[in-house]
Amino acid sequence: MTTKRNNISIACCDLRSAFNTGSIFRTADAALLEKVYLCGYTPFPPHRKLERTSRGTHKTVPWEHRGSIAELITEKRNESYAIIAVETEEHALCYTDAIYSRPLMLVVGNEAHGLAQEVLDLADTTVRIPMQGHKNSLNVAVAAGIVVFEALKGGEAGGQ
Repeated sequence: MTTKRNNISIACCDLRSAFNTGSIFRTADAALLEKVYLCGYTPFPPHRKLERTSRGTHKTVPWEHRGSIAELITEKRNESYAIIAVETEEHALCYTDAIYSRPLMLVVGNEAHGLAQEVLDLADTTVRIPMQGHKNSLNVAVAAGIVVFEALKGGEAGGQ
């Protein structure tokens, strides 16, 4: 049986933590995402820590390692994907106010440095999750999960 996946992908750009990458696989499985792209030095299978955190979802969620996030964004744009970066920038749109057109690729970045300006410049939109506490951001895997499920609100499996 083939599972009908949502036409939303997520690109992880230079994540340091295999645990975060594994958690994103879990989210991708829960949301039936189309694909997970692991870009730059983001850990990818086989990797013991990633596999432990993913709880086997790295075997069921389609994924691909890419060296260049810029090339991936260009390729996906040419395939008519909307590109939405998730970042803490002040001028970014609140994630609940964004329009999540499909097909869609979300882009999340490094735990300490976020996404490079080059990547932000390539995105169609940048969204942020407003923080009310002392820290200015959430863990990247948590933030990815929040935005993925917000994006799902707009359509059914197979997309809009």
